[in-house]
Amino acid sequence: MSARPAYAPADNAALRYADFCDFRDMARGSAKLRDSILISRGLPPLGMPHINDNVKRVASNPRVSKHQCADCGGALNVRRNKTGRCIHCVRAFLHPNTKRCSVCQVGLDRKNASGLCAEHRIRLRETKLDNPTRALVKKVSQLMNISAEDVLSRSHETAAVEARCVVASVLRRRGQSLQKIGRRLGRDHSSIKHLIDNLPKYAARNPLVTETLEKLA
Repeated sequence: MSARPAYAPADNAALRYADFCDFRDMARGSAKLRDSILISRGLPPLGMPHINDNVKRVASNPRVSKHQCADCGGALNVRRNKTGRCIHCVRAFLHPNTKRCSVCQVGLDRKNASGLCAEHRIRLRETKLDNPTRALVKKVSQLMNISAEDVLSRSHETAAVEARCVVASVLRRRGQSLQKIGRRLGRDHSSIKHLIDNLPKYAARNPLVTETLEKLA
């Protein structure tokens, strides 16, 4: 009967290195496939720093610091990612439709991630009109030849803004707070404060504003 052959002890370090090599090759293959798909869609590749030529150019460029974005040159306040870009540039490349508002097609800043401009992103609050405010809005709209719906709407037209300013100024003179006026007109207190602060400008531009305030005083 032949003796059982002696087995050599397992080399755990060699096994770990072999597993690492397999994982590295798999990661490189996945990155190359992903970059090929991005390039076919007209997008810049992301890749990995040790296999992507697009990222190697950042390391070979002495003018680009490791704390700067490779595209915009802005400071990176977070840990540098594999692309060498800040999160805003990566988001702008991956989501090109966010460069314009999806409703009105107005140009957006590169830091905008919602795809909507400020006018469509910030919705008007629900108006809580009481009877005195409703009567005041109706009277101001009649004196300034504008509909009451335009005064309470999102409209940025000059006539609507001036009428809204008159209503806010009269309510403020009656002793109401900015927060309460904002609830009545469906806006926040900062918008009401801005309206009241611009009253002299509106009065100098349109004499009808001064006449309406004098009639309501």
